[in-house]
Amino acid sequence: MIKDCSYWPKVRRITIDEVLYKDLIRAVSCKLKKGKKNFRLLDEFWGREYEMKLEPHNYIKKLGIPTDQAPKWDILAEGQVYYIGEFKAVEFEKGEPPAYFQVEEGAQEILRIDDLDLYKDDMKWLYFELLRRGDEGVSTD
Repeated sequence: MIKDCSYWPKVRRITIDEVLYKDLIRAVSCKLKKGKKNFRLLDEFWGREYEMKLEPHNYIKKLGIPTDQAPKWDILAEGQVYYIGEFKAVEFEKGEPPAYFQVEEGAQEILRIDDLDLYKDDMKWLYFELLRRGDEGVSTD
């Protein structure tokens, strides 16, 4: 439960967009829109996208995740999508893949979602949306 109306838990979606070189990755980050309590991958839940250039020495800091939870540099690949921040997965049935995600103040999660079967259609949409937009609507850091 959110106690202070001026505070909204931080949840971000990070997409590994392009591996440019073995030591340089282009990623796209966006924050969950304020007021969204339940969310999925689709744009209606997310704010403006920002481009990040990630390198082995800075990617953990730029992603804003604890070192012990960070994916290893050499497993990052184009098309991977991560949710990072204060949220929890909500299942319709125990042991099933998440049906959606819910903001949870104080939680600290990192979850790769592109390989969840339930989100395959959302992933196709995101991939084609990124291709369609190109550089349009993406800010650089």
